[in-house]
Amino acid sequence: MSETRILAEFATELTFENIPAATRAQAKIVLLDGLSCLLAGCDGPLGRSAGKMVEELGGIEQATSFASGRQLATRDAAYANAMALYSVGLNDIHKPSGTHPGGCIIPATLAMAEQERVSGADLLTALVVGYEVNGRIGRAVKQGHRKRGFHPTGTCGSFGSAAAAAKIRRRNQEGHLNVLGIAGSQASGLYEFHQTGSTTMVYHAGRAAQNGIEANMLNDAGLTGPHSVLEGIQGFFVAMSSSADTIEISNGLGRKFMIDETSLRPNFGCNSTKSTSIALADILKSEKIPVRDVASIEISLNSLPARDNDIPLIESLIDARLSVQYNAALVLAAGNVVVRDVTEADTLDPAILCWMPKIIVRPDDALSRYACRIRVALDNGRVFVGQDAGARGDPSDPLDWRQVSHKAASLVNLNINNAHFARLAAIIQNIEAYDVAGLVTALAAIRSQEAASRGA
Repeated sequence: MSETRILAEFATELTFENIPAATRAQAKIVLLDGLSCLLAGCDGPLGRSAGKMVEELGGIEQATSFASGRQLATRDAAYANAMALYSVGLNDIHKPSGTHPGGCIIPATLAMAEQERVSGADLLTALVVGYEVNGRIGRAVKQGHRKRGFHPTGTCGSFGSAAAAAKIRRRNQEGHLNVLGIAGSQASGLYEFHQTGSTTMVYHAGRAAQNGIEANMLNDAGLTGPHSVLEGIQGFFVAMSSSADTIEISNGLGRKFMIDETSLRPNFGCNSTKSTSIALADILKSEKIPVRDVASIEISLNSLPARDNDIPLIESLIDARLSVQYNAALVLAAGNVVVRDVTEADTLDPAILCWMPKIIVRPDDALSRYACRIRVALDNGRVFVGQDAGARGDPSDPLDWRQVSHKAASLVNLNINNAHFARLAAIIQNIEAYDVAGLVTALAAIRSQEAASRGA
């Protein structure tokens, strides 16, 4: 059986009852984490601008754009919400595929689920399907995909969003094949943003969410897609990777789930800076070091992040997320790991920026991809050394419901016991007992409270 058909068959046949209880629980944690990032990003510049752009397009009112609270066409709501979610430097990552699935799959799933007025169980099942398709395709192409300059969140995310939306629409196998085929022709996203700090990184997630909805709309309108879009002689694997490992599509399918492999970020930054933030915070805390005594910091990273994340001067929010120097400086300024998003004001804060010239980055391929070793020198000549494997928030060292709830509440500037936040968390934790309308109402209530707080 072809790889495209294998995934289409899985997506068609998966039911909520067939998802293991542990995987359902993980999906709920991932959903809470992603929706809190979405809400936090609505007031950021990228979330606001995306919301404004799609509002100007007008059109039928089908799903909610949470940046504005307005009903928009489903594809446009998915786009605006994805831009908001992915603009926050705390969204999830599926390391085996190098993708950020929540940034595109959660908004597409939510928007289509709101349009179709489905149950919470249907939403969660579609989410699992989307993460599965995204993750398996990403795993298959990972080795050669990024080397060719592709950003897998945009490319693989288009397949994942399309599959999730198709699951909401209850498509048969033929329908899933067509939708995946159409999504493959839309899959896009170039990694050049990493060289310039441009914000197209965030656009890729927005476009992937939009692609997923559009693929379904186009199929409704009669468009078909190649049923061999992955494995064909001019398909995705050949065109977009020099070394696709097709066994990743079927290996353990239905027994191990990609959403279970998904990592959550315990602090601001990207996954190449996370270990540095944690290691530095641990040294400061364990050694009781007054920050004012720090003279210099040397950070050793694997050569890939040492190349991509050695950004000694920042010019944008994207730079701030990617710069290992900025993230270390943020810890020094805050005194701990920062479990919140960073704003434009933070990128100009002299209390943070003053530390960056004291921080240098060195490559060391003895370190694994996400690990770091850190050397902190004090003014009195004392030196402290630490390291971190970059695993916190990974499946090997996961964040539990309580930890993610505290992170989520922090992101939306509410106490964990706030009535609106408690309502949202209760709905997600028991999503199978609710419909999507209840979830959307709970999200809107938090947005209303945030707006009231800003106006006070």
